Amino acid sequence: MYLQDLLGDAYKEGMTLEEVSQLLETEKIGRADTSALDKKDAEIKKLKETLSKKNSEAADYKKQYEAYLSEEEKKKLEDQAKWEAIAEENKTLKRDKSISEYTAQFLGLGYSADLAKDTAVAMTDGDFTKVMECQKTFAEETEKKIRAEVMRGNPDPVGGRSESTMTLEKLRKMSIEDRYAFSQEHPDEYKNLYEKEN
Repeated sequence: MYLQDLLGDAYKEGMTLEEVSQLLETEKIGRADTSALDKKDAEIKKLKETLSKKNSEAADYKKQYEAYLSEEEKKKLEDQAKWEAIAEENKTLKRDKSISEYTAQFLGLGYSADLAKDTAVAMTDGDFTKVMECQKTFAEETEKKIRAEVMRGNPDPVGGRSESTMTLEKLRKMSIEDRYAFSQEHPDEYKNLYEKEN
């Protein structure tokens, strides 16, 4: 069935392998048509050559144009290029200044250095979604710091009297100098000890 499709009208029942092979060779059946590919390659090559030629012509025209320019026109073009460079540099400097100013403000509010810089860049670029994310991060960091400070500031719980608590008996066993020093350092406790006795 495949041979019949391939050979078409030239196919005959009972053909030998040699007959099929000869028919394929003479009719060039089954070979890929490379002429279309060759045509495309030739077109691409021609287009590349044309493009190269046009680029070369454009470069020549530019040189000729610049050669025909008067000194005044050349100076205008140079000045324009300089002004464009200055404008670009000015734009960059303004952006950097803005970032620096915002960074200083955020540092003054207590932001970390990295977070202050990220927030400043976002503010300068007008990325307010990023600004809000940075503010959320700052709020979370601040809350953690406050909790840590509160925990550090809380005294440990006192569970009953410790061995170091002064009693009247301990006070009486002390030397006169030590009793005097205790009365000066802890006047309320000293007074309470003697009031309890009375």
